Amino acid sequence: MKIQEQDLFHGAAITQIVEFVNGNDLSITKAENKFGHYIINNRIHIVMKYRSNNRSPWRFGFSLNEIGLINATLKEKRDIFLVLICGSTTICVLNRAEIEECINVLSDIEQWISVSSKYGSSLWINGSKAKIQYSIRHNDYPRKLFEIGDDNIEKR
Repeated sequence: MKIQEQDLFHGAAITQIVEFVNGNDLSITKAENKFGHYIINNRIHIVMKYRSNNRSPWRFGFSLNEIGLINATLKEKRDIFLVLICGSTTICVLNRAEIEECINVLSDIEQWISVSSKYGSSLWINGSKAKIQYSIRHNDYPRKLFEIGDDNIEKR
Protein backbone atom coordinates (compact mmCIF):
# COMPACT_ATOMS: atom_id res chain seq x y z
CA MET A 1 0.00 0.00 0.00
CA LYS A 2 1.28 3.43 -0.92
CA ILE A 3 2.04 5.74 2.02
CA GLN A 4 0.10 8.98 1.80
CA GLU A 5 1.12 12.28 3.40
CA GLN A 6 -1.74 12.15 5.93
CA ASP A 7 -0.53 8.71 7.09
CA LEU A 8 2.76 10.27 8.17
CA PHE A 9 1.12 13.06 10.17
CA HIS A 10 -1.55 10.88 11.75
CA GLY A 11 1.08 8.25 12.53
CA ALA A 12 3.16 10.82 14.41
CA ALA A 13 0.14 11.82 16.52
CA ILE A 14 -0.82 8.20 17.23
CA THR A 15 2.78 7.39 18.19
CA GLN A 16 2.64 10.10 20.86
CA ILE A 17 -0.51 8.50 22.30
CA VAL A 18 1.16 5.08 22.40
CA GLU A 19 4.26 6.54 24.09
CA PHE A 20 2.12 8.40 26.62
CA VAL A 21 0.19 5.34 27.83
CA ASN A 22 3.50 3.44 28.07
CA GLY A 23 2.33 -0.13 28.50
CA ASN A 24 -1.16 0.56 29.87
CA ASP A 25 -4.14 -0.88 28.01
CA LEU A 26 -4.77 0.94 24.76
CA SER A 27 -7.02 0.37 21.80
CA ILE A 28 -7.32 2.69 18.83
CA THR A 29 -9.98 2.01 16.23
CA LYS A 30 -11.05 3.84 13.12
CA ALA A 31 -14.56 5.26 13.42
CA GLU A 32 -17.35 5.37 10.84
CA ASN A 33 -15.06 4.81 7.85
CA LYS A 34 -13.89 8.42 8.13
CA PHE A 35 -10.17 8.99 7.77
CA GLY A 36 -8.90 10.93 10.76
CA HIS A 37 -11.71 9.95 13.16
CA TYR A 38 -10.50 7.47 15.74
CA ILE A 39 -11.81 6.07 19.01
CA ILE A 40 -9.39 5.45 21.88
CA ASN A 41 -10.28 2.79 24.44
CA ASN A 42 -13.85 2.58 23.09
CA ARG A 43 -14.81 6.00 24.51
CA ILE A 44 -12.56 8.91 23.50
CA HIS A 45 -13.27 10.24 20.01
CA ILE A 46 -10.52 12.16 18.30
CA VAL A 47 -10.78 13.95 14.99
CA MET A 48 -7.36 14.54 13.47
CA LYS A 49 -6.55 17.17 10.89
CA TYR A 50 -3.15 18.24 9.66
CA ARG A 51 -1.38 21.02 7.84
CA SER A 52 1.99 20.23 6.32
CA ASN A 53 3.53 23.70 6.56
CA ASN A 54 5.96 24.16 9.43
CA ARG A 55 5.31 27.84 10.05
CA SER A 56 2.59 29.48 12.04
CA PRO A 57 -0.26 30.12 11.50
CA TRP A 58 -1.88 26.81 10.60
CA ARG A 59 -5.43 27.11 9.28
CA PHE A 60 -7.71 24.08 9.39
CA GLY A 61 -10.92 24.00 7.37
CA PHE A 62 -13.93 21.93 8.41
CA SER A 63 -16.38 20.73 5.79
CA LEU A 64 -20.10 20.42 6.48
CA ASN A 65 -19.63 16.64 6.81
CA GLU A 66 -16.91 17.14 9.44
CA ILE A 67 -19.03 19.70 11.30
CA GLY A 68 -21.93 17.23 11.26
CA LEU A 69 -19.70 14.45 12.63
CA ILE A 70 -18.43 16.70 15.44
CA ASN A 71 -21.93 17.90 16.27
CA ALA A 72 -23.36 14.34 16.33
CA THR A 73 -20.59 13.22 18.68
CA LEU A 74 -21.20 16.21 20.96
CA LYS A 75 -24.97 15.54 21.00
CA GLU A 76 -24.35 11.96 22.06
CA LYS A 77 -22.38 13.32 25.05
CA ARG A 78 -19.30 11.41 23.94
CA ASP A 79 -15.79 12.54 24.80
CA ILE A 80 -14.40 14.29 21.72
CA PHE A 81 -11.20 16.14 20.94
CA LEU A 82 -9.81 17.87 17.87
CA VAL A 83 -6.20 16.93 17.28
CA LEU A 84 -4.70 19.60 15.03
CA ILE A 85 -1.32 18.54 13.69
CA CYS A 86 0.72 21.63 12.85
CA GLY A 87 3.32 20.39 10.38
CA SER A 88 6.26 18.74 12.07
CA THR A 89 6.22 21.52 14.68
CA THR A 90 3.51 20.69 17.23
CA ILE A 91 0.12 19.16 17.92
CA CYS A 92 -2.73 21.25 19.31
CA VAL A 93 -5.54 19.45 21.13
CA LEU A 94 -8.94 21.03 21.78
CA ASN A 95 -11.55 19.59 24.13
CA ARG A 96 -15.35 19.78 23.85
CA ALA A 97 -15.66 23.26 25.37
CA GLU A 98 -12.82 24.67 23.25
CA ILE A 99 -14.31 23.19 20.07
CA GLU A 100 -17.69 24.78 20.80
CA GLU A 101 -16.03 28.07 21.70
CA CYS A 102 -14.24 28.54 18.40
CA ILE A 103 -16.51 26.93 15.78
CA ASN A 104 -20.28 26.81 15.32
CA VAL A 105 -21.12 23.09 15.30
CA LEU A 106 -24.71 23.89 14.20
CA SER A 107 -23.58 25.89 11.18
CA ASP A 108 -24.66 25.19 7.62
CA ILE A 109 -21.47 26.76 6.29
CA GLU A 110 -17.91 25.51 6.49
CA GLN A 111 -15.93 26.50 9.58
CA TRP A 112 -12.23 27.03 10.30
CA ILE A 113 -9.73 27.08 13.14
CA SER A 114 -6.38 28.83 13.06
CA VAL A 115 -3.51 27.85 15.35
CA SER A 116 -0.66 30.31 15.80
CA SER A 117 2.51 30.37 17.82
CA LYS A 118 5.62 32.44 18.00
CA TYR A 119 8.84 30.49 18.40
CA GLY A 120 8.89 28.80 21.81
CA SER A 121 5.52 30.17 22.95
CA SER A 122 2.19 28.49 23.60
CA LEU A 123 -0.52 28.09 20.98
CA TRP A 124 -3.26 30.65 20.35
CA ILE A 125 -6.52 29.56 18.76
CA ASN A 126 -8.90 31.58 16.63
CA GLY A 127 -11.97 30.17 14.95
CA SER A 128 -14.75 31.17 12.62
CA LYS A 129 -16.98 31.67 15.68
CA ALA A 130 -14.59 33.17 18.24
CA LYS A 131 -11.09 33.27 19.66
CA ILE A 132 -10.10 31.22 22.71
CA GLN A 133 -8.99 33.72 25.36
CA TYR A 134 -6.17 31.62 26.79
CA SER A 135 -3.27 29.73 25.27
CA ILE A 136 -2.99 25.99 24.70
CA ARG A 137 0.26 24.40 25.83
CA HIS A 138 2.32 22.27 23.46
CA ASN A 139 2.53 19.53 26.11
CA ASP A 140 -1.28 19.30 26.47
CA TYR A 141 -1.17 16.62 23.79
CA PRO A 142 -1.69 13.75 24.36
CA ARG A 143 -2.10 14.13 28.15
CA LYS A 144 -5.34 16.08 27.80
CA LEU A 145 -7.04 13.12 26.08
CA PHE A 146 -6.74 11.05 29.24
CA GLU A 147 -7.66 13.72 31.81
CA ILE A 148 -11.36 13.77 31.15
CA GLY A 149 -13.45 15.35 33.89
CA ASP A 150 -16.85 16.91 34.24
CA ASP A 151 -18.17 17.98 30.86
CA ASN A 152 -14.78 17.28 29.30
CA ILE A 153 -13.46 20.65 30.50
CA GLU A 154 -9.93 20.86 31.77
CA LYS A 155 -9.57 23.03 34.84
CA ARG A 156 -7.05 25.80 34.28
